[in-house]
Amino acid sequence: MVGIIGAMPIEVEMIQALLQESEVVTLGRVKFHKGKLCGKDAVVAVCGVGKVNAALCAQAMLLSYQPSLILNVGVGGGLLPNMRIGDIAVATSVVQHDMDTTSLGEPRGYISNLQCVNINCDPEAVRTLFKAAQGLNDVQAQLGVIASGDQFISVQATKD
Repeated sequence: MVGIIGAMPIEVEMIQALLQESEVVTLGRVKFHKGKLCGKDAVVAVCGVGKVNAALCAQAMLLSYQPSLILNVGVGGGLLPNMRIGDIAVATSVVQHDMDTTSLGEPRGYISNLQCVNINCDPEAVRTLFKAAQGLNDVQAQLGVIASGDQFISVQATKD
């Protein structure tokens, strides 16, 4: 089974509409849509904006459905000048741009429980997703590090 999480309804409603044999289960404040997607078992949920909401949703999904892979999908801002609206970024690793324990002598973005800054993504999933994205018309696909945080960055100095 594959799990798919998006922060906002618009990010997953088309995927939910593609589910066959769909059933909806509410756990806490999250509605999990379980069914078949392209013949494969899948569960799709809207988690709400922010890392805490994503973590709570992923935890509930893992405990209730045991997916072998969870994909976080959605819209985001980009820092690469050659990316356009609608292009696809596939993460090779993820970081928290707003995690800062430098006052403790740790590097910016360091996650003490995991003892790292970059969390590597599953290489096989990265290859599969990137290949699929490259096969789409009028879409550019790029591999790279995706930074997540609980801030919408709109000031150029912060982007820099």
